[in-house]
Amino acid sequence: MEIAAGIASKIGEYLVEATVHQVRYLFCFNSIVDDLKNEEINLKLSEDRIKQEVEREKRNTKEPEKDVEKWLMDVYNVVAEVQKLKEDIQVNKSTFLNGWCPNLGRRYQLSRKAAKKTLIMAKLQDRGKFDKVAHLKPLQGIQISAPRDFMSFAATKLGSDQIIEALKDEMTMMIGMYATGGAGKTTLANMIGNEVQEQKIFDEVVKAVVSQNPNLINIQDQLAASLGLMFEEKSSLEERAKRLYLRFTDTDKRILIILDDVWAKLDLATIGIPFDSDYKRCKILITTRRQHACISMGCQLRFPLNTLNEEEGLALLKRHAGVNDGDFSMNDVAKEVASECKGLPLAIVAVGSALKGKGINEWKQCRKN
Repeated sequence: MEIAAGIASKIGEYLVEATVHQVRYLFCFNSIVDDLKNEEINLKLSEDRIKQEVEREKRNTKEPEKDVEKWLMDVYNVVAEVQKLKEDIQVNKSTFLNGWCPNLGRRYQLSRKAAKKTLIMAKLQDRGKFDKVAHLKPLQGIQISAPRDFMSFAATKLGSDQIIEALKDEMTMMIGMYATGGAGKTTLANMIGNEVQEQKIFDEVVKAVVSQNPNLINIQDQLAASLGLMFEEKSSLEERAKRLYLRFTDTDKRILIILDDVWAKLDLATIGIPFDSDYKRCKILITTRRQHACISMGCQLRFPLNTLNEEEGLALLKRHAGVNDGDFSMNDVAKEVASECKGLPLAIVAVGSALKGKGINEWKQCRKN
């Protein structure tokens, strides 16, 4: 009997509570509508704040978090529904002798909908408290444009083809490319990076400039930026190296790492670059002025980048200087200027661009200098 009485009492409580709600929907209509409007205002203020944060982060090359995008879409949808509901409420108020004789059934329905929408908006308000609204976009592989003419020369085309074929070899882990400064090593390395991605030999290409006095933290930052990886603000060199190593190895993607302008032996493990025969999905291409750097780094293959021959150097100079092949008056002085550039593409491009549109006297002056 006691159990039955307890159950009956609880049922009675539910019935009383439900009845109170029903009565409230009818006789507290205006109060419920006011709550709806106030909650809508608060939600819109939160929406504006989140949108401003997202726009600010987008300007810093970040993209919104998925839950933030969903929240904004949910807010957009519920605000549209509330707008329609407010229009229906206004119609109900303006009918039947300016509201003195309202349609009670319709008022009950609208009041009930308004209370539910108010509750939904309140819950959205709680969901809109994000720790962060966006994250850094992952940077794509290297896509640095280079003069098309650069690849058209026999020496550079041959070097490019040889390196790409070597990168296809499963047993080759590290390749070195060496030449004097200005020979175009960086440009060729970038073009190789583009080519191996287009041919789908590698899924990702990342790059770091090492320089004569390498800064390991800076090298880590360059690699991480290319990978879309973020380090903890105060993480140590060792912690960053572990995070980089995990990013390189904990994936099925094939990754080419380009280390540009290497001068001496570099400790790859300290940086976080895998160099293990058991892990063959990650390969390394280094560029250097010194063949010895290739040897000390343990490059299995080493490719010299030859300078341009006399004919190629002259053609490149004319092209960047805007000199037509039919302008025979410039041939002799152009040959002398090209010769002074020692077959170095970057030097030839720089000199040719500087002489563009200049007269023969300025060409001769350049030759003397």
